[in-house]
Amino acid sequence: MSKTPPSPAPSRAWLGNAAALLLVLALGGALLPLHDDVWWPASPPLRDWIWASVLTALYLAGSAWWLLR
Repeated sequence: MSKTPPSPAPSRAWLGNAAALLLVLALGGALLPLHDDVWWPASPPLRDWIWASVLTALYLAGSAWWLLR
């Protein structure tokens, strides 16, 4: 009879990724008050927002289908 090898310990890489994300968010929040003007002077028209939303939804649906098949 052969024994199955023990499974490796779970990776803790997510902890480093979460710490890096929190650091970037904290730095962005600290720099935000330094910018006193509008951050996007020319917002795209509604039609462009709708197309971007549709394409993003299609991309996410296609990615989910590809990963779950």
